Amino acid sequence: MKDPVALYESYCLLCKNNLSKPIWYEDGFLNRDRLAEGEVRGNLDRLSLFSSARTFAEKVNFHGEGALTLIVEFWARISNLNINVSAGDLTLFVGPYSGISNLVVQSFDRGGWICFGAGNTVNTGNILVQGDGAGVFFWHDCMFSTNFHVRASDSHGIFSYDTRTRINHDASIRVGDHSWVGRSVMISKGVWAEDDIVFGQGAVVSGKLSGSSIYAGVPARKVRENVTWERARIKHLDDLPSTYYYRPRQKAVNSFLLDDQPFHPHVTFAYRDIRNSSLISKKYPWISR
Repeated sequence: MKDPVALYESYCLLCKNNLSKPIWYEDGFLNRDRLAEGEVRGNLDRLSLFSSARTFAEKVNFHGEGALTLIVEFWARISNLNINVSAGDLTLFVGPYSGISNLVVQSFDRGGWICFGAGNTVNTGNILVQGDGAGVFFWHDCMFSTNFHVRASDSHGIFSYDTRTRINHDASIRVGDHSWVGRSVMISKGVWAEDDIVFGQGAVVSGKLSGSSIYAGVPARKVRENVTWERARIKHLDDLPSTYYYRPRQKAVNSFLLDDQPFHPHVTFAYRDIRNSSLISKKYPWISR
């Protein structure tokens, strides 16, 4: 079993390196073995489990010869997950108020990471992590449609005849806060996507993407900029605040991003020094009050 404080420290450093705000310790690392027996099935002797309060899991299958560290954070919901850690080890974060369902995860090497930030919603998808230390990071308030595919590796080598060295190296993926991944989107290794992006249906995404934009096509290109998106079907951004009373998840995520409000109602602000060392200054222009 991993030490929860050391795990939290690693998580905070990942947030800093990926320009995202870390959750509070008690929002995700409060308890060990919180989920009831039977909710996670498979190689339980290779599983390290951490959670906060009010979590829910069903039909989570873990198999393979590797080790899995699973962190299910405050009020997170996971269902129908198929996790195969063929070798090495994988750490999977599911952020507060996130709902992750019908997801296939494949991991092959040492030190793999998958992070879903607060308030993420996933319908159906496939994530592959390959390469030592490789990771896939989706930060806060992201929305995923069906049948998306994310790959941090091509899984096979391509070599230069001139140098006889491999040229298609494995690379981590970062998708920023408040991103909408449309149906059947393919996100390739090495993608660095800034905040507030819409990925159009069927897009094949690579490289660096600028924020507050729409990307679509094969290969994906910017088709519009200076835009945002919203889950609520409203006619004007000024109408957003009136929707929060029936969308408590969105209200909680917004309060966390703007006011640094914890998700857990009874936090003691443990390990504040670890968190403070990873905090960054950031604006969230898509949030209306």
